[in-house]
Amino acid sequence: MEEINDSIVIKSAETDEELCGRGYVHCTAWQESYRGIVCDRYLDTMTVEATTARARKFPDNTLVAKDGDKVVGFAVYSPSRDEDLPDAGEVDAIYVLSEYYGRKVGYRLM
Repeated sequence: MEEINDSIVIKSAETDEELCGRGYVHCTAWQESYRGIVCDRYLDTMTVEATTARARKFPDNTLVAKDGDKVVGFAVYSPSRDEDLPDAGEVDAIYVLSEYYGRKVGYRLM
């Protein structure tokens, strides 16, 4: 098992700066990860401003992964929609910047 990088801190998003970081990671991760899968025209029209606006509109249940002051990943979660699992939750989104792949950031966000 790889060693987890202790410089990465996982915390609830609490500040506008962290929500802006979530917006940046969201836009960048989509453009990096989905090129060739999702229509390039759609990816090319994505903006950090739009994904940041969405982060600000839906700030609840957001965890951010930070390396110093930089948001390098995030996860959004919600209560389970399965009536048989009232104490469970669902991961709605999880994204990490590609430069942090292999550093267990996504693992720690889970």
